[in-house]
Amino acid sequence: MFYSNIVACLYRFYGKYKNYSPYFASICGTMYCQYAIFILITVVLKKIFNIEVITEYLFNHLYYFLILMIAWALCLSKIYTKEKVDKILYLYDSKKNYEKVIWGLVTLMSIVCPTIMIMLLSVK
Repeated sequence: MFYSNIVACLYRFYGKYKNYSPYFASICGTMYCQYAIFILITVVLKKIFNIEVITEYLFNHLYYFLILMIAWALCLSKIYTKEKVDKILYLYDSKKNYEKVIWGLVTLMSIVCPTIMIMLLSVK
């Protein structure tokens, strides 16, 4: 439900612009949120517990990381098909305006906060 609302919020945001595909942008935004949270968890594990996780390997070999990103984007596009996104948008549009504003803020914070935290924790 969390990522469904993020997909809907990003879809509505990018649907306002002419040269953007709102479906593709919402999938990419959702993928970025999920990757940022994954990387944040691994950075916290490395910083606090000194546990080397798979990200060391992925960052040293960026082509593998890109392959995983493309594969995950394809998985998300299979999960969030056009029909499912239409159902999500119908449910999102039936919400009250203040709920849409709250989900917009949650979407913004789920993109910005993990990115800032990763940068702050990555400083040696």
